[in-house]
Amino acid sequence: MASASHLSAAEPGSETRSTEFDRLEEAVRGLIDEREKLRSENESMRSELEGSRDLQEKLLAESQLRQDALKRIDDLVGLIEQLDPTLVSSRSK
Repeated sequence: MASASHLSAAEPGSETRSTEFDRLEEAVRGLIDEREKLRSENESMRSELEGSRDLQEKLLAESQLRQDALKRIDDLVGLIEQLDPTLVSSRSK
């Protein structure tokens, strides 16, 4: 069996091919590293998006509570105005 050094000496252009394979291997490693980096960023962004959705749901719930409270306050003010006619007459003056 021939060794790698024997092949490179025996075959013309084998050193060039070896250099090309080294460059190709380096490029593939770079692509793998970049893919892992992007996968990690994607995972982080998905987590942030989920957090954002949770906050949006809480905001909607709090907004509904606020609207409900405002309606109850308006109802109470209307009831007070019905019970105390002097308030109504003093407000209209």
